[in-house]
Amino acid sequence: MIDFYDPRFFKLAKSDEGKELWEFLNRPEVIESLKEASRYQRAAVDAVTEEIEQTFGERLIATGKVLQYKRMIGAMIYSILLTRGFEPVRSGVRCVRGTFLITGTLYKEQETGGVEQ
Repeated sequence: MIDFYDPRFFKLAKSDEGKELWEFLNRPEVIESLKEASRYQRAAVDAVTEEIEQTFGERLIATGKVLQYKRMIGAMIYSILLTRGFEPVRSGVRCVRGTFLITGTLYKEQETGGVEQ
C-alpha cells in the first residue's frame, strides 16, 4: 500500500484519523466494495459510508474538521480507484446509505484498466 498524498490534506492525512481512514479504505474487501458500487452506477463511497460513520464518525466530528475529513475521504477514494482503472464521471451523486456522507462521486471503469496494487 502506497502512502496517501494530496497537498490539500497534508496535515489531516498525517493525523491518526487520517492514517486509519487510509488503512481502512485500502482493505481488499473495501476496495472491492468501492469498485462494485461503481459498476452498479452508485457513488463509490456509498458502499462504505455506514461503516465509516460507525467507525470514525464521532471521532471526526470531535476534531472540529469533519468537512475537511469528508473531502479527504473523497480524495482518498479517488486515488484508490484511479490506480485501479476507474475514472470519475460525476460528482455530487446522492448516497443511498448512511447519514454521515451524503454525496459522492460516480466512477466508471476505464477501457485500458489501471495500475493494480
